[in-house]
Amino acid sequence: MAPLTDLRAKPAVPVAGKPLIFRLLQWLAGQGVTSAVLNLHHRPDTITRCIGHGTNTGLAVRYSWEPTILGTAGGPRRALPLLGKRFFVINGDTLTGVDLHAMSKEHDTRGAQVTLAVTTNPNPDKYGGVVVNNRGYVQGFARSGQHTHPHFLGVQLVEASVFRCVSEIVPTASIGGIYDTLTSEQSDAVYAHPVSASFYDVGTPSDYLATSLAIAEADGLTSLPLGKGSTVDVSASVIRTAIWDDV
Repeated sequence: MAPLTDLRAKPAVPVAGKPLIFRLLQWLAGQGVTSAVLNLHHRPDTITRCIGHGTNTGLAVRYSWEPTILGTAGGPRRALPLLGKRFFVINGDTLTGVDLHAMSKEHDTRGAQVTLAVTTNPNPDKYGGVVVNNRGYVQGFARSGQHTHPHFLGVQLVEASVFRCVSEIVPTASIGGIYDTLTSEQSDAVYAHPVSASFYDVGTPSDYLATSLAIAEADGLTSLPLGKGSTVDVSASVIRTAIWDDV
């Protein structure tokens, strides 16, 4: 997302007038989630300033600080003292409409240690894939390229015990790391939960603009809101443009 993330952490970028992380937390609150732990590293103040203790989001929010990036498994490992025996892990650069209640029920039914929300892969050349057997369990992961495997939406439900083997100081990945080990050792450890939910990626500047425009339309807006302290001259016309604060 550079150069946009030179100014803010990616979850703090405004999406149709609201920080991305604010929209994520509101979605979680709407699903009945009551508390969240946010992982911080790059530009943490841009997140804590807009979220605080979560009062305006409907959630109680706490923070886990990573002075050094610990990876997609190392981050949850570091946060374990703040978490319960089972918790959702949500990517901070994705907006989706996954039904968490249905996902939790399926996690119980399948007896999995990890359940990944997956959907039809919108662009295999861009996104990797989740290799699934005929029982719905994950057998491995495919790199982006020519494949037909489902796309992981960045929403997962995990048992805390999965991360207890992870080092507290060595960067460790989940996909491409401990999940690969899990699937090789136990054929029913990781389940792929298929969904048809909406999905918006904010991984690149072009993705960010497309997502902002789509969310604005869904919110009933005819254009993206101007950032605070920003003005547009009466002689100018702004089309398909996201303008942040103080421009």
